[in-house]
Amino acid sequence: MKMILLLSSLILSINTWADKSDDDCQTFLNHINKKEYTKTWDNAATYFQKAISKEQWNKSLEAVHTPLGKVFSRKQISKTPKSKLPGAPDGSYIIYQFQSSFAKKTTAVETITFLESPKNSWKLVGYYIK
Repeated sequence: MKMILLLSSLILSINTWADKSDDDCQTFLNHINKKEYTKTWDNAATYFQKAISKEQWNKSLEAVHTPLGKVFSRKQISKTPKSKLPGAPDGSYIIYQFQSSFAKKTTAVETITFLESPKNSWKLVGYYIK
């Protein structure tokens, strides 16, 4: 009986962990869609903020997103947990990839990487569009 309860608690914990990262990813994408780039930087990991200033981040996102136009659709194609990434401190990471369509680019892949923070939230550490 104790083993079943322990297993149930572990499954619940894993599901909560996954749901929270999904929520934080969706929040990030909502800010991107609304061109609220400053909010994405404000919610990024500290080492990300030290690597790029808020002004540089805003200019970079504006330069990337303006030519693409409005987002039409996004479909999650992967969600990969990692404990190590090149050039980054060890930690609990999740890498999301989305197949996306924009007004001026019908096919793109957005890659968003988050690091778990001590406060049980997920902080941005990377965002790329191909």
